[in-house]
Amino acid sequence: MRLFTFIAALSFSLSLAWAEPASQPRPPGIMGVVLTDTTIARVAPGSPAEKAGLRSGDRILQMGDRQIDNRDAVTAVLSLKSAGDAIEMAYERDGATHKTALVLAAAPAAASTTPTTRVAGPAWVRGRGAEPEQQPLVTLIQLPQAARSGGIRGVSFIDALNGWIVGDKGLCLRTSDGGANWTRLDLGSGATLRAVRFNSDGEGWICGDSDPDAPPARGHVLTDRPVNAAQLLHTRDGGANWESVWMPTNFNVPAMAATAQGAVLGSFGGDAHSDGSTFVYGADLNLQKKQRAFRGLLGMAMQGERVIGVGSAVSVGFFPPPQTPLFAQKNCRAIWSVDGGQTWEPSAASGGRGKLRAVIFVAPKVAVAVGDNGEVCRSADSGETWEQVRSPTQENLLALASGDSGLLAVGGKGVAVVSRDAGKTWEAIAPETKDNLISASGGGKFFYVTSAQGTLLRLRLPGNP
Repeated sequence: MRLFTFIAALSFSLSLAWAEPASQPRPPGIMGVVLTDTTIARVAPGSPAEKAGLRSGDRILQMGDRQIDNRDAVTAVLSLKSAGDAIEMAYERDGATHKTALVLAAAPAAASTTPTTRVAGPAWVRGRGAEPEQQPLVTLIQLPQAARSGGIRGVSFIDALNGWIVGDKGLCLRTSDGGANWTRLDLGSGATLRAVRFNSDGEGWICGDSDPDAPPARGHVLTDRPVNAAQLLHTRDGGANWESVWMPTNFNVPAMAATAQGAVLGSFGGDAHSDGSTFVYGADLNLQKKQRAFRGLLGMAMQGERVIGVGSAVSVGFFPPPQTPLFAQKNCRAIWSVDGGQTWEPSAASGGRGKLRAVIFVAPKVAVAVGDNGEVCRSADSGETWEQVRSPTQENLLALASGDSGLLAVGGKGVAVVSRDAGKTWEAIAPETKDNLISASGGGKFFYVTSAQGTLLRLRLPGNP
């Protein structure tokens, strides 16, 4: 059976065509339900549908004088209505037919695509001088209390001294002395900030989602979670001032690659809905391109105009199936682009069990990806084709970073593996923790690693001074 998921709040009213010239047009009307074909899958609290007594599982039979045979019929009825209009309805529940009436409500305002600006903290003074002294291979860096409850997620260091970390409820911290002291930046966000990227000039990008105060997203949204829009933030001065914009999705946004020209991002619907899209933004936060990827994306890497995205295989079904290689080649867990993310192709030989979680360019056209069950893959052609590399672990690898001393991949139960030959061979090291390590960044001769338990570690690879 063809399965449609429809949000009635997205209906568009055509009533403006016959409104009186002197009157103000009324906004489109919504019922406040999520439909699967003609069956109500969910009723929004406080919505017109709830007030009319409708419940999840009810099947709509009639709206006004129109019989409802499919979701297009619902769309057609709502397209001729506005907020404040009443609709008489018949519906089926437990085999019996019932009648009710509801008054349509106004649709929530759409998320604005105009960037907003905010002063988040003091000017960034780049730390310079000697790198931190560290004899042990691992040092636990003390963080402010706000970051110690397991709420940190992403980390980005541009050298051994200057770095940023982000996390839950809009958390953003900055250090200029290798983590000895931290400044909290007030981004005005309540989002789960999942990724942060900075360059040596202090230009940075942050992406996140699930801000409870964000406006509703428009476009491809998940109906089993709040429809609050995801968020993208950009700074040119080390984080003192930020611009931000709402993204047209309520998916998680964990994948991001960025340059001074803009950012390419990927979304992930979660393990129960491994679907996603790609987004291309310019430096002015203008959305240049959005495209369905048909797979959840968890990692993104960029080298010039070449971009690689990695994540899950295709698991969401469509009928009829989309006529595109991105959908047809379902087993591919990597996609690639040669035009900055404007168009995408599936990567050959990127199938496998589990998900690919992170990807990074390590040399011109050479990329490395890591994922579940300790998987390591390597590409010599910017992600077009991949080959498996022997891995020293079976634990899930969740993050990947490049530093002066090589490559570091980290993951579940404190696993850490390193490569000193651009990802051709790997060896395990012992970071002296059993925490799940979820993000990593190279910083000079060190690596900075965050854990799901809210800790930040500074690692020095064995054999390096």
